[in-house]
Amino acid sequence: MGFRQIYIKEAKKLSTSDNCLDIIKGEGKTDVSFPLEDLDLIFVEDPNVVVTSRLLSQLSKYGISMIFCGPNYLPATITVPMNGHYLQSSLLDLQLKLLPSKKNKFWETIIKAKINNQMKVLENTNNDVETFLRLKEYCSQVKFGDEKNMEGQAAKEYFKALFGSDFIRFSDTAISSALNYGYSILTGAIIRTVAFAGLNDNLGIWHHSSQNANNLSCDLVEPFRPIVDYCVYNNLNSLTLPLSMEIRKKLVNLLNYYVLVDGKKYQVSYAISLLVNDYVNYLKDGDIEHVKMPSFFVNDATNGL
Repeated sequence: MGFRQIYIKEAKKLSTSDNCLDIIKGEGKTDVSFPLEDLDLIFVEDPNVVVTSRLLSQLSKYGISMIFCGPNYLPATITVPMNGHYLQSSLLDLQLKLLPSKKNKFWETIIKAKINNQMKVLENTNNDVETFLRLKEYCSQVKFGDEKNMEGQAAKEYFKALFGSDFIRFSDTAISSALNYGYSILTGAIIRTVAFAGLNDNLGIWHHSSQNANNLSCDLVEPFRPIVDYCVYNNLNSLTLPLSMEIRKKLVNLLNYYVLVDGKKYQVSYAISLLVNDYVNYLKDGDIEHVKMPSFFVNDATNGL
């Protein structure tokens, strides 16, 4: 798996030769190429770009996903590799046999990690001590499967503390648009990693919608979401509708932001792989102690966000 994300604002054609991604920009512009082995995600905004079938086949071979945006710049379509793992059938069997008690324990661990990261974001933004302490209390009350929905209560207070008492999460605002964009980037990276690991993304831990083909990825993205919140908070004065290219590029670049996993620093793109791998091991041994969640900390990996 690669380490580089490619953001394509405008191009005439995307193809491949000599195991490279070739970006053909058109008359009067310089074409560029990138080794496929270096890539893990290609992000395409140009609605008119031509993509060759040979390139799509090569992307699958290398485990690279390509995300295409709609007219609102939000990710609309993602390509993922098929048959990316030799143990795909046995992993499906393990997913189907995962006991509800094991699902609930894993979900509890995810939600605790998410709320802890929200607390760290508050510490490093407006330092709202009262909300921080309430989130700390909510986190302590997260039990088996989060039956009391501490996640929802924490999110309600967290977003109002971060973006103001009038903020409504799914409102038609620049803040919500930026959050949606950033979450979609992270979820897209997880969808690709889940597919490459040989897991069935329909089979979630907590999410189980029959209309969602990515239930598992929607579960695993939760502890990473506060990274987007932190970036959006630090760029509030630059947010517009539609989102500017500068903001979109910053949000894509969050895959290069660093988090802590078991006390060690890893880029988000790699930390995603670690979490997916931990979930695979959890399916096999059921030992939650071996599952290490990402932990937010402030760093300058994306030029201060």
